[in-house]
Amino acid sequence: MNEGMKEGLFYALGLKGTNFRVLRTQLGGKDDHVIATKFEQVLIPQDLRFGTSEVNDMMATLVGVRYWDNDVMVVVILGMGTNACYVESMDAIPKLNGLKTTSGRTIVNTEWGAFSNDLPLTEFNREIDVDSINPGEQAVGTILYLATGVDSNLDAKKMVVEVCDTIAKRGGRLAGAGIVGILQKMEEDSKGIVFGKRTDIAMDEGLYEHHPQYRRYHKDAVTELLGSELSSNVVIEHSKDVRALELLS
Repeated sequence: MNEGMKEGLFYALGLKGTNFRVLRTQLGGKDDHVIATKFEQVLIPQDLRFGTSEVNDMMATLVGVRYWDNDVMVVVILGMGTNACYVESMDAIPKLNGLKTTSGRTIVNTEWGAFSNDLPLTEFNREIDVDSINPGEQAVGTILYLATGVDSNLDAKKMVVEVCDTIAKRGGRLAGAGIVGILQKMEEDSKGIVFGKRTDIAMDEGLYEHHPQYRRYHKDAVTELLGSELSSNVVIEHSKDVRALELLS
């Protein structure tokens, strides 16, 4: 993780959904950070939409936001899909067999959208799951996906509003519980790394940005599970992925 020290001209290429993105940025190091940026995005033609990207956008986003703020320890994507990654001490990962990095830390990608054991699913979750590209493997994703479809229904009749609110509350609290689980795991592995000091959580994608009720339920769940004292040091903010730069250099 560069954590604000890189200097020079860098290019970042990103494949996300149906778009191909190119970012050129001039980095000024610790004092000047980002001097200038230029961003372009184009739609990928249908006949070229195959294969996979070798760089995980979650990890790239975390590297990017930490360029500005070393207090950011977790990045969560909430959109048409969901995932989270976090900063972990190398010593807390036994399978690495003593492998070290310069900082002594690495990034762990949770792929929490695939968590499915014992989650209660409605018939609507199951219907979405059956039609997905990975049936039975994205339970959390189906719950949060339902929440992305409620924005345009908030002005509908009272019953529809109540249903939409219930869906948003369920998704928001589930995401909040996931964040608390990550923070507790980090603190368990490395005492003092999270609790007792400021810890930033960077949220990406449109669901968190454009759905105020969802944000409220999400933050309420974090406060409820951590308690008011510990949660007061946890700062949850939306971070646009263009600003994050997705720097992996």
